[in-house]
Amino acid sequence: MGLTINSSGTININDSIVESVNTDPKLGKFSGPLNVGAELTLIDDNLNAGANIVGTTFSQTTATGKHGSLMEYDFALVQAGNKLTARVTSVGLSEESKSISEGLVGSMGTIIFASDHASSRTISDAMEAAATVGISGGIPIGTFGSASGGSMRYESGSHVDVESFHVSLGASYAAKLDPGRLTVGIFGEYGIGSYDTVNSFPNAGVVLGHGDTRYLGIGVLARFDFSQTAMGNFYAELTARLGTVENEYWSDDILRGQRVSYSSRAPYYGFHLGVGHKWKLGQSGVLDTYVKYLWNHQNADKVVVSTGETVSFRAVDSHRLRVGARYNHFVSGRVSPYVGIAYEHEFDGRADAFVNGLAVESPSMRGGTGMGELGISFTTGEGSRLSVDLGVQAYVGKRQGFSGSLTLRLEFE
Repeated sequence: MGLTINSSGTININDSIVESVNTDPKLGKFSGPLNVGAELTLIDDNLNAGANIVGTTFSQTTATGKHGSLMEYDFALVQAGNKLTARVTSVGLSEESKSISEGLVGSMGTIIFASDHASSRTISDAMEAAATVGISGGIPIGTFGSASGGSMRYESGSHVDVESFHVSLGASYAAKLDPGRLTVGIFGEYGIGSYDTVNSFPNAGVVLGHGDTRYLGIGVLARFDFSQTAMGNFYAELTARLGTVENEYWSDDILRGQRVSYSSRAPYYGFHLGVGHKWKLGQSGVLDTYVKYLWNHQNADKVVVSTGETVSFRAVDSHRLRVGARYNHFVSGRVSPYVGIAYEHEFDGRADAFVNGLAVESPSMRGGTGMGELGISFTTGEGSRLSVDLGVQAYVGKRQGFSGSLTLRLEFE
């Protein structure tokens, strides 16, 4: 492997550049990794006509180098007679490489947001739509739709800020059975989002990453409400979803002056299981206490970064357990404000990535989050009824931020 020395003092290794210690980075396109022990000839009188370094003393005995945007090398500079070589003593990844894997947190954050919407807003919309149509005397199949959006910060060792918007549309059916009422439904979901990753490294300073995400999927739901008693009723529910998520990531800070980017597309899956009890409180209050388990999975993927490296992303799994309560107060037959609190714990959410078998520092979403919500539901009109539900949620802890939801449903009597 031949080398030349530039007037700047950097040493070119084919497409890449080995940099002398304390030399500003100038990086070339990735052309494959070097292994520990590999020797690169810098000067050789057989290759460089007229070169003569016999008797020359080099004060520098080490050098550092990079391949592409992510891999780093340490070299030992060795002089033997009229020959100078650089021997690879260690191979690793740059500290800035963590920003690459945090792109996974950005896309997974939008999938988690979709899961939250399906396990709360979509379930309640499906129940209300099917029940209202059935009461009106028609076939107990109702249609529903809702939208939500929010801004969330995920503490991942540094942090990732995710903004997303979600829409779901579906149809539901209700049946009265001896033990209680069964609601089943099918729905589609679509969402878009953007994210910013923020890291601060001792040797690289602040490194920012950015990305856009979008997903499209379908899901099914079921809810069984057991018959009412004097105290209220138990219920059980589930949703199951699948789809595809796309992720576009870029950063102008991993290589100063050169954009580093990649595109990813992977299937996602998810489900939630929940149980709860609705407690009657007087004539106008209901306290809903619940426990939910939520699982979300994003498949593994392999991408080629714009600077040439191949990055292998492992699958990401999110396992959350949430406990909470919501109080509904029925002011009249058409107006119902509500307030709720909950706590959830994320048991996984680790985003692993590898470059040529070397592990990138892994961000994680593991930890606890406290949540609070406020909202109001109401209907208007005679002959045609417009049902509206407005809600806002706030989060503190591992997830920090807010979200809002809106449901509109028009029914004709």
